[in-house]
Amino acid sequence: PNGRTPMVQAIAYGGTWHSMGYYQTTIRCGWEKNDKTNNVGLVQLLWDCAPEQTSEIDPVSGLYPFMLAATVQQNHGGGVVDDREDCDRLDTIFCLLRNDPQLVAGALLGRNSA
Repeated sequence: PNGRTPMVQAIAYGGTWHSMGYYQTTIRCGWEKNDKTNNVGLVQLLWDCAPEQTSEIDPVSGLYPFMLAATVQQNHGGGVVDDREDCDRLDTIFCLLRNDPQLVAGALLGRNSA
């Protein structure tokens, strides 16, 4: 819808890298595909199918997926956003950037040349 990729659409609706509430002391970003404790979320599933989508700008917001993830209010519990949901969002942003770090480098280079 609206020209959005499936990954961006999932992020816009609060999708996360790991399943909800996964955040633990150790964050994993999808490299351990055979690890049964790795609770895969929708965003990670979509990244596994089409990793190039992390570098495509959302036509609706004008943001990269990691930026969009930072703006989405998740609030899956029907009430106030709690620390667990904040951690899920931060985990999603971190994993998107961890798998496509040149997005940050490109932004820094663009800012330095201005």
